[in-house]
Amino acid sequence: MQEITPEDRYHIIKAQMDADKKSLESQKAHQDLDRLMLELDYKYGLITTGSTIDPRSGNIVPPQKSDHKNNGRDKDIMLEDTVVTAAN
Repeated sequence: MQEITPEDRYHIIKAQMDADKKSLESQKAHQDLDRLMLELDYKYGLITTGSTIDPRSGNIVPPQKSDHKNNGRDKDIMLEDTVVTAAN
């Protein structure tokens, strides 16, 4: 069986490290996008309404109707309960 030369081993390791670096850069860019979206949601008052901004088009998207039950509770009341609970 033939052995890999040290130079080829170096290129393999370097390529893997480059791929890892690109992956981390991608994660950071995604985190930056999430942070900006949160800031814009807050700026335009979308957090309380449940609306969001579509990052590709820049349009405000109305809240999606979910299939899960809230046991008859209003969504805004649930948000207030969550904030109060988190503050305690």
